[in-house]
Amino acid sequence: FRLAAEAYGNRARKLRDYNLVKGASDGKLRYPPKQRFEFYTFLIDTIRSFDRNVSISLCRETPEIWNIFKDRCEPKKCNCIVW
Repeated sequence: FRLAAEAYGNRARKLRDYNLVKGASDGKLRYPPKQRFEFYTFLIDTIRSFDRNVSISLCRETPEIWNIFKDRCEPKKCNCIVW
């Protein structure tokens, strides 16, 4: 949170207002699936408005989220590595 606060100031405080849930398999804190669905929908739509063919993946997400977006991106493909 400290890095977000430095970058975004008071706007970052809203990030703490959500009830984060702990992932069953990895124990990471995440926003609830509904918020993640809304976020990724907006993000994918925005990216696609600029480039319909760019590779989008959600490799760090849960299988639940992968299944929701499997027709809109390559959720299991990893784009984290340098090409």
